[in-house]
Amino acid sequence: MGDSEWFSTRLAHSGRVLDLPVFPGDLLILYSDGIPDQPGPDGSTYGDAQFTEIIRQTGRDTVERVARSLLADLDRFRGGLEQYDDQMVLVMRVK
Repeated sequence: MGDSEWFSTRLAHSGRVLDLPVFPGDLLILYSDGIPDQPGPDGSTYGDAQFTEIIRQTGRDTVERVARSLLADLDRFRGGLEQYDDQMVLVMRVK
């Protein structure tokens, strides 16, 4: 992931095929909507901006560390509230 490059797309039940160019070192992240939709104690949701920020901060780490950091940040954001929905994340790095 380059310093100035960030590509994010959300495909919600579109049923279409999307070809994305990938290069060695690129990070691919698949996740369920339960992550950005998780509410916090103040009623706000985790959202795409927070998701993107934690990936920017950890994107050069191992895929395991990226996933663990995301889930830890989500737990912190949740502030003791129950998990809202299913929360799945799959982090891969292109070789």
